[in-house]
Amino acid sequence: MKHLLLAFAILAGPAAFAQSVPATAYEFLTVAELQAQQDGLAKLQFAPAFQGKTEIQLERLPGTISAAKYMGAYRHNMEVVNQQLEAVTAAGWELVHVSSSPVMSGHEFLFRRPKK
Repeated sequence: MKHLLLAFAILAGPAAFAQSVPATAYEFLTVAELQAQQDGLAKLQFAPAFQGKTEIQLERLPGTISAAKYMGAYRHNMEVVNQQLEAVTAAGWELVHVSSSPVMSGHEFLFRRPKK
């Protein structure tokens, strides 16, 4: 019997005797950047609320005005989005996923942090 247990220990390796580590519980935050040129919609949404905000209005994107005005508004919106993403990470949230918005032009950022 001792030989059988020794053989099992050698074949199974250290993983057979490792203690399981409890999984970390996380809370999640989604930040969605939504922009639609056709109706000028431009906003940043938070779910759940972040620092008491569920939404920040961004500069409306001009529809048929000059390319320079469009690019200026778009650049301004990128700066606002970057400032908010910096604030989220400074508050202890870790970025875990980025995707294109399935609804309209923009991106969705998924953050997590360990539950307190």
